[in-house]
Amino acid sequence: MLESLRIRNIALIDQLEVAFADGLNVLTGETGAGKSVVIGAVGIALGGRFDRTLLRKEEEDGLVEVLFSLPDSVRTRLIREKVLPEDLLTEGEILITRKLSKNRVVNRINGETVPLAQLKETAERLINLHAQHEQTTLLKPARHMEILDASDPAVLAKKAEVREKYGTLQELRRKLERLDQDPGERAKRADFLQFQVREIREAKLRPGEDAELEEAYRRMSHAEELLSICQEVSALTGEETASGCGNQISRAAKRIQDMTRYEADSQLPAQLSEVEALLSDFNQSLTAYMEEMSYDPEELRRISDRLDLLNSLKAKYGRTLEDVSETADALEKELEELTRADE
Repeated sequence: MLESLRIRNIALIDQLEVAFADGLNVLTGETGAGKSVVIGAVGIALGGRFDRTLLRKEEEDGLVEVLFSLPDSVRTRLIREKVLPEDLLTEGEILITRKLSKNRVVNRINGETVPLAQLKETAERLINLHAQHEQTTLLKPARHMEILDASDPAVLAKKAEVREKYGTLQELRRKLERLDQDPGERAKRADFLQFQVREIREAKLRPGEDAELEEAYRRMSHAEELLSICQEVSALTGEETASGCGNQISRAAKRIQDMTRYEADSQLPAQLSEVEALLSDFNQSLTAYMEEMSYDPEELRRISDRLDLLNSLKAKYGRTLEDVSETADALEKELEELTRADE
């Protein structure tokens, strides 16, 4: 249903918004009041001619915008027939906008710029425009069957049933074509499928393994640099050397306790004590990290080889390891069909 129409700077109209109600809507007025302009603006919104000769003020932009509510049946048909992508039809409404700016017309559907042909195809499925000497749908032979079918719900249901069965028929024909081939070619295909399935299954893929190995490889390949950084930080923050800030803060914390003899309510000793405790925890964590850090050339080579294998499988069979596993499932299904082709 057409919900509203917005017009700006078109012919007699400077600015106009029209909200339509359910049922019959009638526009009345004396000659020259602008009734034809309103209908013409709808035609522009549907993809009609839109140039500067239609503008009220040539130096300003022109705009026509129409809003349709979108029943589920129409939404489903637009998606099924690939007129619009599903992500543009999530709100139960379609907003068609045409804006003339600097001799260029911008066409948008739900805020996304689209080609004029796509806008026209969408609009044709939302509204029929019939003028005294012009109409856009009834004389198009390509639409005659659709209009006739839409006259009876029983016909639409039967049409959907036939479409579904025809799709099944086509799929069965494609399967037969695959199976009804030379036995030698079938055997060669089966051997190749067996090789592919074996290559994937022998890898024993685990989801997320590639990300874990890449992180481990990055850490191990920079182990020496990481250890050097940690040792330097430990020397700067620890208590092993007199210049370490841990040792300095410890001495400062003991010294500032003397303040309590003269100012018992001061918060400064407690604050510094907290800093000392936090630094101590940090140094314990840093020491544990350095103790756990190891550099094993053999382990690094094993990780590198495993990553090479995983990346090779992803290059052949899918973007992710999950995609590779799904490919293996599909290959196994095709292999089973080939081995049971005669049956």
